[in-house]
Amino acid sequence: MVARMKNLLATAALLVAATGCNQEHNKSIEIMNKGVEEGRQKLFDSALRDLKTATTFDPSNAAAYYNMGIVYKDLRKWSESADAFSSALRLDADNPALHYELGNALFEQQKVTEAQAEFDKALKIDPKLYKAHYRLGVVLQSQDKLREADAEYRKAIEANPRFVPPYLKLGDMYLDNDYDKEAGQVFQNAILADESNGEAHQGYAESLQKQKQYEESIKEFQKAVANNGELYLAYYNIGHTYVLLGDKKNAKEWLDKFIKGYSSKAGPELAKAASDEMYALDAP
Repeated sequence: MVARMKNLLATAALLVAATGCNQEHNKSIEIMNKGVEEGRQKLFDSALRDLKTATTFDPSNAAAYYNMGIVYKDLRKWSESADAFSSALRLDADNPALHYELGNALFEQQKVTEAQAEFDKALKIDPKLYKAHYRLGVVLQSQDKLREADAEYRKAIEANPRFVPPYLKLGDMYLDNDYDKEAGQVFQNAILADESNGEAHQGYAESLQKQKQYEESIKEFQKAVANNGELYLAYYNIGHTYVLLGDKKNAKEWLDKFIKGYSSKAGPELAKAASDEMYALDAP
């Protein structure tokens, strides 16, 4: 009888403990969700306060640490973001999204080797994680490992053909190394993936310009600014290409748009180039 009573008491104690744990976990989830919504509304201080509170109610809540990392990412506080993602990984080590986000935060701190290791871990868990292939390509390109970067950009494209950033990086890499026709093909594929992407049109225009296909180049630059009016380089290039065609009227019109609207954003070198071309056009 005494032994049975002890067993009943022990069982009751376990039930109370489990109930308490469930209550703390549920409270943690509730506060975390509030913090996530505050983050979406860009109420970052409130979001961080609630997400940290969520981890005090349940220190095993990996999602709270993950969302904390996202808020710090939005604030561009990369060291704090990395710490939060690392805390989440200690609780959920096989989550590829956590390795991916930690890799991003490390790369933004110029911790290239550590970032590459995290992207590798993410891809070992999920070989089709296209954003990890893309970011690994960026890391490899930053180390001038162009062949390896090329392969990762292509893997990203294969995994998600609608994701435009790897097309843009791959096309720019080809342009920088004078593979102009290859760059043009990549940018054309980017346009097929997203016809409204101004940067894709701009890249394709640059490849055409370098191949001296000036009239087609102008059409693509114009599509670029039609889709994204902040692509100041396209305004300059339209004017510059009209100069190459000997069309002074249109050259002056577009160079003037660039000088008045965007030269301060473009930097002194490009602003001077535009001013020099405008001066030459005005010369008798």
